[in-house]
This record gives sequence, structure tokens and C-alpha cells, in this order.
Amino acid sequence: MKIPWTINIMWKKTIRVLKRWEKKFNTKKFIQIIGLCILAVILLLMINKTEATEDIKPKEDTVQAIEVKELLEVKEIANIDDVPERAFKLITKYEWFHDKPYWDYKQWSCGYGMRCSKDTKNITKEKSKKFVMERIELIRTKHKLHNIDDSIEVALISFTYNIWHPPVGYKWYIQHWYINGLKNRFKEYSYAGWKFMRGLHKRRVDESSFKN
Repeated sequence: MKIPWTINIMWKKTIRVLKRWEKKFNTKKFIQIIGLCILAVILLLMINKTEATEDIKPKEDTVQAIEVKELLEVKEIANIDDVPERAFKLITKYEWFHDKPYWDYKQWSCGYGMRCSKDTKNITKEKSKKFVMERIELIRTKHKLHNIDDSIEVALISFTYNIWHPPVGYKWYIQHWYINGLKNRFKEYSYAGWKFMRGLHKRRVDESSFKN
């Protein structure tokens, strides 16, 4: 421990005084005086150390409080699962709402691209969104998408919602972090009935950007 310069000077002065007293007093009194002086120095050192600790402690407590708060905030953010809403937003960007059934390539569809019959009635946005959100959770569970990067998961949900299955080999691309390969795989599904569809290609490019 570094001794404060004020105490160091005082100690030197004390030594000089003690040398003069040693000549003046007998041995017993001299030992008593030395003992008192040593005790005084110890007390001064303890007081100085306590003051220094009191100055530092509030700062340490403040830093720890901030760190704990930040950790709790990060944990709270991490627990917020916004993937379903993000996926719904991406899906409905291309699956426009229809309050009446319409022929969609190989099936009758209504709402946000949900399969239905030509006689389906009472189609509302609320019911359609509920259907989409339920299917999103079904896709996530069936294909075990919860543990992958959120942006890639959102893209896979939208793709699967549209094609009814994920891109072939997508797990291998993710495991080997071959993102460009996965993007190219997405774009291969731009055809309907062997015919290139500009609208589908636009959706595949958007999904494979992994920015939704």
C-alpha cells in the first residue's frame, strides 16, 4: 500500500522527535511514548483507507447496477419473439387479401392466400390473419426453424407458406453457413408449371435478401 506523502513527512518528523526524547526520558517512558505514536500512525492509516474505500464504493455499486440493468434489458429483448409478425408482414406483402374465393393456379384461395372452396363465405382480415399465424407456427414447429437466424427463418417461413415445403437442402446450406448457395436455391423456385413467373422471382429475391 502506498503511504500518503503527508503521513510520510509526519513519520519522519516523529522519528526525529523520538530521538530527542530518547535522550531526555528513561527507557520505560520512552517505550510508552513510542507505542502511543505507533498507535496514532496506525489509526491515521486506517482512517485514510476507509475514506478511500468510501469514495470508490459508490462508483463500483453504480457500475454494477448499470451492468445488471443492461443484462436484464438484453435478456428481455432476447425473449421477444417477433418472427411470426415479421413473417406475416412478408407473406402479406405478396399474398394480398381477398374477401372472395379466387382461382389460384391449382386451388381456390381466399384471404391471404389460404386454401378454401369456391363457396367459402364470411372471409375477414381477422380470420385470415389468425389462419396465417397458425400456419406460421405449424411451419416453424414442423421444420424446427426456431433455432436458426431470425432473418433466415422469416424467409423460410414465407417460402414454405407459398411453396408448401422449404427449399431442398436448406439445412445443409445453413449448417455450413453457405448463405450465397441458399440464396441461389431460393431463386430456383421462380417457376409455376415450368414457366418463369416474374412475380414469383421478385418474391424469391426479396425473401433471399434475408433483410425482412
